[in-house]
Amino acid sequence: MMKLVFVVPLLAPYDILRFESMAKIEDLELHIVVERDTDKEREGWRFQQIQGCQVYLLNSKRFKSYQVKHKNDGYSIEQSRFYPFGLKRLLKKINPDIVLICNAMQAMFASGKREYQLGIIVEDTLRAAEGRTPINKWLKRLAYNKVDFCVPFTQSAIQFLQVNRIEKPIIRSSWSINLELFQDLQNDEEREQMCYKLELPQNKKKYIIISSLIARKGVLQFLGAWNNMPANFTLQSELYICGDGPLRTDILNYLTEHNIINVHLLGTRTYDDVAHYLQCCDVFVLPTLEDLCSLAVFEAMAAGKPILTTIYNGAKEMIVENENGYVFDVMQESSTRKALENIWNSDLQAFGNKSLEIINNYANDIVMERLYLDLIRKKPGSI
Repeated sequence: MMKLVFVVPLLAPYDILRFESMAKIEDLELHIVVERDTDKEREGWRFQQIQGCQVYLLNSKRFKSYQVKHKNDGYSIEQSRFYPFGLKRLLKKINPDIVLICNAMQAMFASGKREYQLGIIVEDTLRAAEGRTPINKWLKRLAYNKVDFCVPFTQSAIQFLQVNRIEKPIIRSSWSINLELFQDLQNDEEREQMCYKLELPQNKKKYIIISSLIARKGVLQFLGAWNNMPANFTLQSELYICGDGPLRTDILNYLTEHNIINVHLLGTRTYDDVAHYLQCCDVFVLPTLEDLCSLAVFEAMAAGKPILTTIYNGAKEMIVENENGYVFDVMQESSTRKALENIWNSDLQAFGNKSLEIINNYANDIVMERLYLDLIRKKPGSI
């Protein structure tokens, strides 16, 4: 029996499904340590118990908030630093074989004298590190060097480790997805009925962005290219933006100023609604300026959709150019317009089928069992 602990800042809906899947594995005792109950940007995420797991709420204390500014591309990320006081004491009580953490601060509190193996899930990229201060970069390298092994989710994360000379053993893993949640509409008739319910047109190509409305997500830059597409594209295309945030007013002002009538702001929707919008729209777009590894790409692929995303997204490796989507540079309007032109002229059904073929290997049970088999080799006393 292996006793495994995951330490996470918040309990996301998709994490719950991943942990429930992993908890079904025999000879595994799964513990989840959650730093805090919720967050102002994730009000729908709440601490709760998970079937098959033992779950603990740590109530980490906020130390300070700060901005990571990207000088070249003019955006910043608001971040908060939390201190997980009590983490080491709780881990001693659980007495695990392996602990998986997901950020540098957790590494600082979980390291030191211990009997368990300590691993860190790596989603960092060189792009994400560009706006950090030298002291921040030094502290992150210090934290990474306190763990026993790293679990990168993308090739971009592996590159981050290599450039920063973090020479730790690697277990390659990834995000995973509950495929069934994004495939509950079984046929064209059910999709048509859902389109009617969601007030989506049947006779136009429907593009959807699922994103927080913050500068880092590149929505305004994307709208600049969208607004300059040819008339035949504009007349036959609709863009739906699902999400909310401080940039909402700026986006509304831009749409009004440029008299753009084929873009619709949906606001925040439930996870089930998101799944249905994905199944009913034709193309998923994420014009991000920085994403470590966007789970929304996985969700859209599970819904069988072609993908347009940027060179700044760690999940870009899920895209096979000219087979299930296109990768573009949202900071270059010509690159964005070219991606839109390419997808306009593509066989969307074939692209969607390719997305499904790829994502089938990322189902929760497949990814989490593979991770378990890799981790069990790290268990103290294993050969």
